[in-house]
Amino acid sequence: MALTDLKIRRTSPQLKDTWLADEKGLRMLIKPNGSRYWRQSYRYQGKQRTLALGVYPDVSLKMAREERDKAKQLLKQGIDPNQAKREKKNQYLLNDSNTFSILAEQWWNFEKGKWKQDHANRLWRRLKTNSFQIMDTKPID
Repeated sequence: MALTDLKIRRTSPQLKDTWLADEKGLRMLIKPNGSRYWRQSYRYQGKQRTLALGVYPDVSLKMAREERDKAKQLLKQGIDPNQAKREKKNQYLLNDSNTFSILAEQWWNFEKGKWKQDHANRLWRRLKTNSFQIMDTKPID
């Protein structure tokens, strides 16, 4: 039987981990401390695997079902959902080295030899006081 939001909220934590099953491998893990986690069970290359989908209530039942469906689509394409999630995270971390402040500093170091020292210092000071406060860690792409 499919889960409902009411059933999720009414289920109280037990002394041991509690599992509430939805459908198509989607489950909710309720820890003794009351935290609730979405988990998706699936098989990939003959092995049983589990995909973490998020924490309830940040990830609602509807959102968890949508994520489950996305994972099922990846499996149909022959892609491991955990591996795809890991690659997406790694790509995000790579983009952290492409932030505005890092690229602006590289540009400034490259160009400062063409400018007078006073102009270069003034430009760097303006970048730090104005631009970096707003766009310091923003990825360029």
